[in-house]
Amino acid sequence: MLGRPTRSAAAHATIVHLEASEGAALRAFCLETIAEVFGVHYRTDWHADLDALATGDHHYLPDAGGAFLVARAGDRVIGCGGLRSLTTRPDLAARFSDRHDGPVGSIWRVFVAPEWRCAGLGARLSAALDLEAAMLGYRSLYLHTSAETPRSVAFWQRQGYEACAVDGPGDDRTVHMDKPIDVAALAQRSGSAMTTGSYSGQRHHRQHHSVDGAAPTSTGSVGSASPQPRQTRAT
Repeated sequence: MLGRPTRSAAAHATIVHLEASEGAALRAFCLETIAEVFGVHYRTDWHADLDALATGDHHYLPDAGGAFLVARAGDRVIGCGGLRSLTTRPDLAARFSDRHDGPVGSIWRVFVAPEWRCAGLGARLSAALDLEAAMLGYRSLYLHTSAETPRSVAFWQRQGYEACAVDGPGDDRTVHMDKPIDVAALAQRSGSAMTTGSYSGQRHHRQHHSVDGAAPTSTGSVGSASPQPRQTRAT
């Protein structure tokens, strides 16, 4: 592809669930992006969740109330994003418990290859993760990002998130953000999107175990995002 991808090209990128055999490749993609964007290199205490992707035993598995989405152009990985229960971070779950009614999902590792940024992939990945969260039974979503990257904060605000806390010293401040999930609106939007091509992800069915105790639902992959800074420190 010559030049930067257009919004039309980004709209036709395929988004599917991570397959077990792809874990090592996605770990490498995330670590390369983290180094490129933030100048941060691998640390076991910050990137344990990415190590787990390579082993296949991680918080992003459907049985654990998670999902990990991969965006592709042809056979090339161009983006990704993860969803997992906020209970995997008990400190954060306890800190923000008074803000949420019902199960809370958390968004991690939303990255896009450099040449595909600013083409709409970020919004597609965010929308896809919203839908995955609703299908899993979550009622709100949490994420955090760097206060020193206002474009990232603004991006997430455009996706419906609002800041609920800012902490950290100097140039290492973190913005904590959350939003409720409008399940009815998502159901309506996803139904029309799948027929109009707004989501062009190749669908495949997978059993999800609902986090709120409801019966499992069968769902397909959907579908890509701007880098999400503070998520270099996930565990």
